[in-house]
Amino acid sequence: MEWESIWFYEQCLFYLNRVEFGKVKELLKEWNIDNQNYYWSTKISSILSEIGDYDRANNILNNSLQQIRATYNFDKINYKNLSQEGWIVFLLDLLNYRNYNFKRDETVERFRELSKYKCSPWDEFQDIDNILSGSLTTKNNGTKKKIILIHI
Repeated sequence: MEWESIWFYEQCLFYLNRVEFGKVKELLKEWNIDNQNYYWSTKISSILSEIGDYDRANNILNNSLQQIRATYNFDKINYKNLSQEGWIVFLLDLLNYRNYNFKRDETVERFRELSKYKCSPWDEFQDIDNILSGSLTTKNNGTKKKIILIHI
């Protein structure tokens, strides 16, 4: 159930903040999710990474990635799955970077492909960077408008 996952996730964040990793591990053992729920699998993997269980986090992310890719129907675009794939690939890239197990060419190529559907995390980071630097522009009726941010 969704509310149970929210409850477990928030408790894990609470105990992570208090640096009570033993309690986080207990909660993770109790937290049951459906293997098809890629969103919560990704959240669990991020928590596992925070407590140093990188191998388990990597396994969960790889399994989720394989399952997402197995569900693709090339006749119909599923933006939710493409977006979730993008974030899983991003997190796997971070874990691989940590282990010096780079697959940078594969990752960059996949992000380029996901960008075609506006599902690449790197596009999101670029937009945030542009906003923070004050250089984000938008097209409005064929003209470009610069967005100006005011810092208070």
